[in-house]
Amino acid sequence: MAPSGPPASKAAPKADAKAKAKAKPKEKKEKVEEDTGPRMQAPDFEAHQEQVNKVQEVIDKLNKEAKACSEKMNERSHGKEEFFAKKAAIRADLDAVSAEMNKLQERRDAIKGQIDGKVGEAREMKGELQKMKKSMAYSSEADIDQRIADIEFKLWTETVSLKDEKNYLQEIKELKKNKPKVS
Repeated sequence: MAPSGPPASKAAPKADAKAKAKAKPKEKKEKVEEDTGPRMQAPDFEAHQEQVNKVQEVIDKLNKEAKACSEKMNERSHGKEEFFAKKAAIRADLDAVSAEMNKLQERRDAIKGQIDGKVGEAREMKGELQKMKKSMAYSSEADIDQRIADIEFKLWTETVSLKDEKNYLQEIKELKKNKPKVS
């Protein structure tokens, strides 16, 4: 691939320069090899194998120690299964007793609710009785009849305001209403 336009004399000096440039790196490579010294020796397989064997012996020794420790741990954990079996049995008993206690607690709460209901009912009845006693200031029918007679006499003989007259009439009405309750 030489240039087609220029004369042949110009192309030759360029080719010589390229050849010289390529030749120089070869010389440098040879010098680099000479500078680094002799080549490395092949690895010694036997020495390597000895080192591997030493490491393997240490590993084997540690594995034996680990095995001894695990055997010792297994000896000490002997009976663990029995412990957990007893623990499970106790837990089952405890759960049964707890369930029974829960049933009794529910029953107790139901009875307590009934008692509270009856106590509340008794309070209401006492309250009504107290109201009735307050509304009935008189303890006998004769007392009620006497009061009615007094009020009627007052209405007939005295002059009272319209408001007082309404109050007296209301009282008479209540007394007549409460008369059967007293008996």
